[in-house]
Amino acid sequence: MLKKFFILLFLIPLYCFSQDTASSKSKYSIGFFFAPCYSYRTIIYEPSQVEIYNERNKRDMPAFGYSTGFVIQKCMHKKLNMSYGIMFTQFSFNVKKSILNYGSQIDNFYDIGYLGGIYPPLNPADSLMPVYYSKTNNYFYLRMPISLNYDIKISQQHFFSSLSFMPIDIFIVNKNYFTFYYKDGSLFKVKDPSFDASVEEAKNNLSLAFSFAFLTDVFDNNKLSISIFFNKQLFSYFSDRGRFFQIGLSNCIIF
Repeated sequence: MLKKFFILLFLIPLYCFSQDTASSKSKYSIGFFFAPCYSYRTIIYEPSQVEIYNERNKRDMPAFGYSTGFVIQKCMHKKLNMSYGIMFTQFSFNVKKSILNYGSQIDNFYDIGYLGGIYPPLNPADSLMPVYYSKTNNYFYLRMPISLNYDIKISQQHFFSSLSFMPIDIFIVNKNYFTFYYKDGSLFKVKDPSFDASVEEAKNNLSLAFSFAFLTDVFDNNKLSISIFFNKQLFSYFSDRGRFFQIGLSNCIIF
């Protein structure tokens, strides 16, 4: 079902980095965009980590994220323009609601172990430990995309194919939270203290992005770019050896 969702999402249009350069009076333009997306991660693992890898793939699932920012575009040719800008991105993935198996190797490594040995508090009503948990993982990056955009004209309508490289992909902060579920239906939410990643730990990453855009005129000769995009980090984040990626839709107003 998840694979079908990704295929469907990939076939729906929306990254911004494009403009009708043929009719533009200026070589330069500026665009502001917002791009909701589905984000996830891939993991590189050692043969000895197969059990943990398989368990993580059972529990982890994609989550909604977004990117927003601005781009400046320069017309280089009738069918070619270049753009660069600044964007703020939230990568996310979740751990689905799962049974807590205290003392197991997997839970000690991946779940409870992340709490630095501090177990969630007892339920004050019945003095029992929680029986289920889930987790939300959010990572925030500051990025600089540099893109080449090629104009494809079909029946008087302009489409753009874009290739983007992000030489600056800097981790800012993470917001990761556990939610624990008790037998009486109560919940307890706590920030993950043992994975409080810092800017010093996370080095600058590099990313590639591909997009296909539809361009249309809107108010006062400005343009709206609607595009589908996919981007992925080239290197692992932190010691987790994972790489984030996104697929989604972007709206960009070009002035």
